[in-house]
Amino acid sequence: MNKPPRIICFGDSITHAQNYAEADRWTTHLAFHLEEAAPGAYEVFNRGIGGNTTSLALDRIQIDVIPLLPGSVLVEFGINGAALEIARHAGIPIIDLPSFLKLEQMRMEEFWAEDGVHLSPAGNRLYARLVFAALRELRLIC
Repeated sequence: MNKPPRIICFGDSITHAQNYAEADRWTTHLAFHLEEAAPGAYEVFNRGIGGNTTSLALDRIQIDVIPLLPGSVLVEFGINGAALEIARHAGIPIIDLPSFLKLEQMRMEEFWAEDGVHLSPAGNRLYARLVFAALRELRLIC
Protein backbone atom coordinates (compact mmCIF):
# COMPACT_ATOMS: atom_id res chain seq x y z
CA MET A 1 0.00 0.00 0.00
CA ASN A 2 1.30 3.46 -0.90
CA LYS A 3 1.90 5.93 1.89
CA PRO A 4 0.18 9.30 1.61
CA PRO A 5 2.36 12.27 0.63
CA ARG A 6 4.25 13.74 3.56
CA ILE A 7 4.46 17.34 4.66
CA ILE A 8 7.46 17.88 6.91
CA CYS A 9 7.36 21.04 9.03
CA PHE A 10 11.00 21.76 9.84
CA GLY A 11 11.70 24.71 12.07
CA ASP A 12 12.33 26.37 15.39
CA SER A 13 10.11 27.18 18.38
CA ILE A 14 7.34 28.61 16.16
CA THR A 15 7.02 25.18 14.55
CA HIS A 16 7.59 23.21 17.75
CA ALA A 17 5.07 25.33 19.73
CA GLN A 18 6.13 23.55 22.90
CA ASN A 19 4.08 25.91 25.10
CA TYR A 20 0.86 24.48 23.67
CA ALA A 21 -0.83 21.12 23.71
CA GLU A 22 -0.31 19.11 20.53
CA ALA A 23 -3.88 19.85 19.42
CA ASP A 24 -3.25 23.62 19.59
CA ARG A 25 -0.08 23.74 17.47
CA TRP A 26 -0.21 25.15 13.94
CA THR A 27 1.13 21.90 12.52
CA THR A 28 -1.80 20.00 14.04
CA HIS A 29 -4.25 22.60 12.73
CA LEU A 30 -2.63 22.20 9.30
CA ALA A 31 -3.13 18.43 9.49
CA PHE A 32 -6.79 19.03 10.37
CA HIS A 33 -7.28 21.33 7.32
CA LEU A 34 -5.64 18.74 5.07
CA GLU A 35 -7.77 15.94 6.51
CA GLU A 36 -10.90 18.02 6.00
CA ALA A 37 -9.97 18.76 2.38
CA ALA A 38 -8.77 15.27 1.47
CA PRO A 39 -9.34 12.59 4.14
CA GLY A 40 -6.34 10.31 4.59
CA ALA A 41 -4.44 11.94 1.75
CA TYR A 42 -1.54 13.53 3.69
CA GLU A 43 0.73 12.96 6.67
CA VAL A 44 2.07 15.97 8.59
CA PHE A 45 5.25 15.77 10.68
CA ASN A 46 6.28 18.42 13.21
CA ARG A 47 10.07 18.63 13.27
CA GLY A 48 10.41 21.89 15.15
CA ILE A 49 12.85 22.39 18.00
CA GLY A 50 12.73 25.47 20.20
CA GLY A 51 15.89 27.57 20.24
CA ASN A 52 17.15 26.22 16.91
CA THR A 53 18.75 28.46 14.34
CA THR A 54 19.37 27.77 10.68
CA SER A 55 22.94 26.66 11.43
CA LEU A 56 21.71 24.17 14.06
CA ALA A 57 19.09 22.97 11.60
CA LEU A 58 21.82 21.94 9.18
CA ASP A 59 23.13 19.58 11.85
CA ARG A 60 19.77 17.83 12.23
CA ILE A 61 18.44 17.75 8.68
CA GLN A 62 19.86 14.24 8.18
CA ILE A 63 17.91 12.96 11.20
CA ASP A 64 14.71 15.04 11.12
CA VAL A 65 14.00 15.46 7.40
CA ILE A 66 15.88 13.05 5.09
CA PRO A 67 14.34 9.83 6.57
CA LEU A 68 10.83 11.23 5.94
CA LEU A 69 11.41 12.02 2.26
CA PRO A 70 9.92 11.99 -0.29
CA GLY A 71 7.70 14.83 0.79
CA SER A 72 7.23 18.57 0.83
CA VAL A 73 9.40 20.35 3.38
CA LEU A 74 8.13 23.56 4.98
CA VAL A 75 11.05 25.46 6.46
CA GLU A 76 10.39 28.00 9.22
CA PHE A 77 13.32 29.60 11.02
CA GLY A 78 13.14 33.12 12.33
CA ILE A 79 10.11 34.90 10.96
CA ASN A 80 11.96 38.02 9.93
CA GLY A 81 12.86 40.17 6.95
CA ALA A 82 16.36 38.71 6.49
CA ALA A 83 15.01 35.18 6.09
CA LEU A 84 12.41 36.41 3.60
CA GLU A 85 15.02 38.22 1.54
CA ILE A 86 17.21 35.12 1.38
CA ALA A 87 14.23 33.04 0.24
CA ARG A 88 13.25 35.62 -2.39
CA HIS A 89 16.81 35.78 -3.69
CA ALA A 90 16.96 31.97 -3.92
CA GLY A 91 13.59 31.80 -5.70
CA ILE A 92 11.99 29.85 -2.86
CA PRO A 93 8.23 30.37 -2.43
CA ILE A 94 7.47 32.37 0.70
CA ILE A 95 4.43 33.19 2.76
CA ASP A 96 3.90 36.93 3.12
CA LEU A 97 2.64 37.04 6.68
CA PRO A 98 2.05 40.80 7.04
CA SER A 99 -0.08 40.91 3.89
CA PHE A 100 -2.07 37.87 4.98
CA LEU A 101 -2.74 39.38 8.41
CA LYS A 102 -4.05 42.54 6.76
CA LEU A 103 -6.27 40.46 4.50
CA GLU A 104 -7.59 38.56 7.53
CA GLN A 105 -8.02 41.85 9.42
CA MET A 106 -6.00 40.51 12.33
CA ARG A 107 -3.82 42.80 14.39
CA MET A 108 -0.24 41.67 14.97
CA GLU A 109 -0.88 41.80 18.75
CA GLU A 110 -3.49 39.05 18.34
CA PHE A 111 -1.12 36.91 16.28
CA TRP A 112 1.75 36.89 18.79
CA ALA A 113 1.80 35.46 22.31
CA GLU A 114 2.47 37.75 25.26
CA ASP A 115 6.23 37.20 24.87
CA GLY A 116 6.09 38.84 21.43
CA VAL A 117 8.17 36.02 19.96
CA HIS A 118 5.88 33.01 19.67
CA LEU A 119 2.45 32.53 18.16
CA SER A 120 -0.68 32.98 20.25
CA PRO A 121 -3.43 30.34 20.10
CA ALA A 122 -5.18 32.50 17.47
CA GLY A 123 -1.83 32.93 15.72
CA ASN A 124 -1.33 29.16 15.52
CA ARG A 125 -4.78 28.71 13.97
CA LEU A 126 -4.24 31.53 11.49
CA TYR A 127 -0.72 30.39 10.58
CA ALA A 128 -2.10 26.91 9.77
CA ARG A 129 -4.75 28.44 7.48
CA LEU A 130 -2.08 30.58 5.84
CA VAL A 131 0.20 27.59 5.20
CA PHE A 132 -2.73 25.52 3.92
CA ALA A 133 -3.72 28.29 1.49
CA ALA A 134 -0.11 28.65 0.33
CA LEU A 135 0.22 24.91 -0.27
CA ARG A 136 -2.94 25.03 -2.37
CA GLU A 137 -1.76 28.08 -4.29
CA LEU A 138 1.58 26.36 -5.01
CA ARG A 139 -0.36 23.24 -6.07
CA LEU A 140 1.49 21.07 -3.58
CA ILE A 141 -1.84 19.74 -2.33
CA CYS A 142 -5.19 19.08 -4.01
